Amino acid sequence: MLKAHYLNYRQVSFDANLIAKAQLLATQYRAAKQQVKKNDRDFAAAFNVILTNVEVYQAYDGWCLQIPTNNNLFSGKKKRSATQ
Repeated sequence: MLKAHYLNYRQVSFDANLIAKAQLLATQYRAAKQQVKKNDRDFAAAFNVILTNVEVYQAYDGWCLQIPTNNNLFSGKKKRSATQ
């Protein structure tokens, strides 16, 4: 049986070590990507959310972390309940 949690975009860490790792990952991501146009997205914040969810949902202990792409997953009319 697959043990999985959905990534929750509202979970952000204020831990200095995690913030530093998120900034490092964002810098490495931008350096590895050849961008044709300027991109103002805050990848450090995105990596912070991902790393925080890995810690919260114990992804190191055999749990999978599913990253949803539906913007209405946690809000809107078709909000998914916490049990799904």
